[in-house]
Amino acid sequence: APPAEQPQKKTTLQLWRQMVGETRTAPLSDRIKAVNSFFNRLQYIEDRYMWGEENYWATLHETLEQGGGDCEDLTLAKYFTFLRLGVPDHRMRITYAISLKTRKPHMVLAFFRAAGADPLILDTKDNLVFPVSRRNDLVPVYSFNRLGYWLAEKKKEWRGEKIGSAARLSLWRHVLQRMNAGG
Repeated sequence: APPAEQPQKKTTLQLWRQMVGETRTAPLSDRIKAVNSFFNRLQYIEDRYMWGEENYWATLHETLEQGGGDCEDLTLAKYFTFLRLGVPDHRMRITYAISLKTRKPHMVLAFFRAAGADPLILDTKDNLVFPVSRRNDLVPVYSFNRLGYWLAEKKKEWRGEKIGSAARLSLWRHVLQRMNAGG
């Protein structure tokens, strides 16, 4: 008898499609947990090792193909996955912050469950999702999404003042251009 074929290991892209399919109609709290933990399981790799550049923002497809990325890549991947799951832009802001623990820049996703609600922070360093009021380890600097660009203010639950279009962020523009081109 011929030897039994070994089952093929699923790619990260296949696992992502499965997760999206399984969570599409789940309650919002379950979608938040699923997306955050999915991307937090991927390998954390700094840009200089993965892309040979000091600061490169990967598209969702690039992150899935590579099976990992740094905090910007994983945060952007969470954002675009939520869009795919039907979460509107105004509920999320990609937030550039400074970690008080490391004194280094860090990127997280602020998720606004409802207008005026304390946003949740989806962090690449923690599967637990905490409201911003419990994240005293981060100081927000600015936030953005496809709708705009804000100066983030800790005392205003990271909402801050809108100062224009996020198109002023060249790395964001490049991600959107590559995604529109099919990546």
